[in-house]
Amino acid sequence: MADRPLTLTARSLDLRMSEVKSACDALPPGARKSVSLRRYLSAERAKTSGDTIECSRRLDAALLTLK
Repeated sequence: MADRPLTLTARSLDLRMSEVKSACDALPPGARKSVSLRRYLSAERAKTSGDTIECSRRLDAALLTLK
């Protein structure tokens, strides 16, 4: 992916992923942290497979857990 420029969607997805990851890391250990981290990791797997829509859905689920 380094050889081609990122589109606007890919940049915003990367930004959302980094925000969710930092929010997950800031949580104290517990159920909310483990659930949100699990959802973040599933979003990461979806992004790796190229499914940006599923990645976005998983990030939304992680954000709901963080609130």
